[in-house]
Amino acid sequence: MGLLRVDQTKVDQKFILYAYLGPDFQNTIKERTIPGSTVDRLPINSFDKFPIRVPSLPIQRQIAAVLSAFDDKIELNQQMNRTLEQMARALFKSWFVDFDPVRAKMRGEMPEGMDAEMAALFPDRVMEVEGREIPVGWRWGTVGDIAIQAKDQITPLSQPEASFAHFSIPAFDAKNQPTIEKGSEIKSNKFLVPDRAILVSKLNPSTPRIWNVVRDDGVDFNVCSTEFIPLVASQAVFDSLLHATLNDENFSRALTGQASGTSNSHQRVKPADILNVPLLMPSKTVIIEFDSLTAPIIEQVKENLRKSAQLAQLRDALLPRLLSGEVDVGGWEEQ
Repeated sequence: MGLLRVDQTKVDQKFILYAYLGPDFQNTIKERTIPGSTVDRLPINSFDKFPIRVPSLPIQRQIAAVLSAFDDKIELNQQMNRTLEQMARALFKSWFVDFDPVRAKMRGEMPEGMDAEMAALFPDRVMEVEGREIPVGWRWGTVGDIAIQAKDQITPLSQPEASFAHFSIPAFDAKNQPTIEKGSEIKSNKFLVPDRAILVSKLNPSTPRIWNVVRDDGVDFNVCSTEFIPLVASQAVFDSLLHATLNDENFSRALTGQASGTSNSHQRVKPADILNVPLLMPSKTVIIEFDSLTAPIIEQVKENLRKSAQLAQLRDALLPRLLSGEVDVGGWEEQ
């Protein structure tokens, strides 16, 4: 890594970030990259001599302000999603891990936040199964009881001009958004991503990568790396339960215990390991009620992701035009 400090009497720090990300400077980086036998690298000792287009300081600040407005809105959407996800996880933990409604009824109390009709869906006793207490009438199953693995694959190179939304490990880690690529740019087979899919990474399960997919309808194909396993709930009513189960810390711990590999950085699990993770199966009426409460939360998360993707596309399309002077930043506040 290299550390770049800017002379703030000449350049705006945020402008330099956007200029760095712009196509002109990215092309400069590619041209000056030194190929290596194992990894390409930049000559960091001459990085400060790389040419970069720099308008006047007031124009820089205006350009940075325009582009930052997009990023600020994207960040706000991400904050909203974190809050929504926490709400869904909290309800899942209360009902299916701590059994709060059941334990309240065992004490002769009305479960918090419930009316009598909802409370009646829960039993008022627990029983011991395999050394653990679970509500009476519930049972232990596996993730495979509510989900199936989508196995259809495609070879993008066979359709070089087609457009692909590519859900990859680097894309997840970078911004939780797929990259849009031509088939000619994708060198290996990929899984097709169906509707309602949730992607579970096989790689290093101690660092959970669970991707609740928002498919891009503006491309020819939605695909994911074979390092992901696409799971689809076997019934629509299981969508929320599957989403919450896969995002629960107990699921991550179970997968970590199943991982194998030569080193900590290359641990993997098998699809069968994912489908065989234990899952507590409540009554169907409780599943339906949980879905009715959490499905709107999950849909709002997806809608925020859609909006963020649109904002990112607009920002990325605007960035080179602002940097080149093609788009005038004057009066941008009103626009």
